[in-house]
Amino acid sequence: MPDFVRVLDAAGLPPGQVTIVTVNGRDICLANYEGHFYALDNRCPHRGGQLGDGRLKGADVICPLHQWDFDVRTGVSRYDPRDRVDVYPVRVVDGGVEIDADQVPPLPPTGGYLARWVRHDDELETAMSTVHKLARRRWKETEPMRTSRPVPGWDSIYFLPGQLADPPLLDDEEVDATTVIGPQAARPITLSMPVYISHMSFGALSREAKIALARGAAQVGAMNCSGEGGMLPEERAEARFYVFEMASGYFGWTEEHIRQADAIEIKMGQSAKAGLGGVLPAAKVTEEIARVRGLEPGQDAISPSRFPDIETPAQ
Repeated sequence: MPDFVRVLDAAGLPPGQVTIVTVNGRDICLANYEGHFYALDNRCPHRGGQLGDGRLKGADVICPLHQWDFDVRTGVSRYDPRDRVDVYPVRVVDGGVEIDADQVPPLPPTGGYLARWVRHDDELETAMSTVHKLARRRWKETEPMRTSRPVPGWDSIYFLPGQLADPPLLDDEEVDATTVIGPQAARPITLSMPVYISHMSFGALSREAKIALARGAAQVGAMNCSGEGGMLPEERAEARFYVFEMASGYFGWTEEHIRQADAIEIKMGQSAKAGLGGVLPAAKVTEEIARVRGLEPGQDAISPSRFPDIETPAQ
């Protein structure tokens, strides 16, 4: 049976405004939209924001915490219709705004500082009262552990043995970052750390840059790579471990250079430009670059899109 209670003088809430009233111990957001009054549950379902402390934007009340919207007429969010708050019957009688208290679920009486913002159980967390109880005082010393939620059976439990197979180091243990490339090879490469200078050709990088990178890599026991532009002698002299690259242009690819390398890398393609080749324009092919690549000065250095003498994966 309807039980309308007066909560506010109608003149006290101008159009376009919201406020907070209380019915049955529950805070209600009261909104005046275009001269009509609407009542919604005051608590935003996401973060507990007080809708009555927010604002009206058209027919929507906006949560002051994270700007979520709820239609004052339906309680449904325009942003996500799955989100909604309860709405309650409202009427205006003799200049006063009344809400049907029979439709407002009562809340248990609370008191004390900030009591109106206490978070009760909701769909996201069904044990808030227990959490509050634990926070206020110590729980019983001995109590059986139980749950009303579904518990997986032993057959669905899978143990991951990775941490036992390769146990982590303790805080005071030294870390050995030594890395061996080609442990079964006749001449394996042993690096001080799993770091190397990747392939960038002489021509793409300057002479000074290539030499500096090789020198720095050697000082820390790392590896240096040539790029597909051939072997710069000064770079090879500075590098401790040197990887010579064979690419589709075969630049500087000679038996002598192969013997000077610590490792060989065959470049079948380049992920940054899959299926494409490359070109160093003739204007950039200086005498030194031409000598390293085995070209004539002023000649385009063309890298085909694939090895011209390899037609199938079997080859």
